[in-house]
Amino acid sequence: MYDTPTKKKMPALPGGLDELTLHTALAHTRPIHLDEMKEVALLKRVEQKFVLQSRLLPLILAQLRDEYAVLEVAGQKLNRYRTLYFDTADFAMYHMHHNRAADRFKVRSRTYVESEISFLEVKHKTNKQQVNKDRVQTPELLMALEKDAADFVGSTCPYAAGEMVPTLWNSYRRITLVNKVDKDRVTLDID
Repeated sequence: MYDTPTKKKMPALPGGLDELTLHTALAHTRPIHLDEMKEVALLKRVEQKFVLQSRLLPLILAQLRDEYAVLEVAGQKLNRYRTLYFDTADFAMYHMHHNRAADRFKVRSRTYVESEISFLEVKHKTNKQQVNKDRVQTPELLMALEKDAADFVGSTCPYAAGEMVPTLWNSYRRITLVNKVDKDRVTLDID
């Protein structure tokens, strides 16, 4: 009697896309590295956000392949992000975001896992729909806003750092596409 070969099932992403298909699509894209991205840091920008089905990612990547390169860090084009958001005890910043206030802030500590770089970031969405991001590099992801971090937040945000507490953990993977000609980026977040 012969053994019937079994097909190892790849983990599926929400929306029916498996990891192998996604990594195959990414393998056909041109890489760009962090040192080449200084021109598109885009700390001042306009953002537009969309929700897409993950099964569309290979098609999207194929259509953008000629115009965009994909950020590759430590050999990975699908990069992990870990973020800790800070807010006031009454969630003032969250409520401003949830209620779509025209002028609002986010304070977060973020680690870019593959590059092993961390930043404390203050993101300000203005009433003109422009996003301004101020950030300072930190030795690691911050669990509290102590002296230097508190000073930075105090200089960039109307909320007092002393009133802020860690409120929300977030982790996901991101594909960052960089236009080869224009100074624009597209980010695709998964998980």
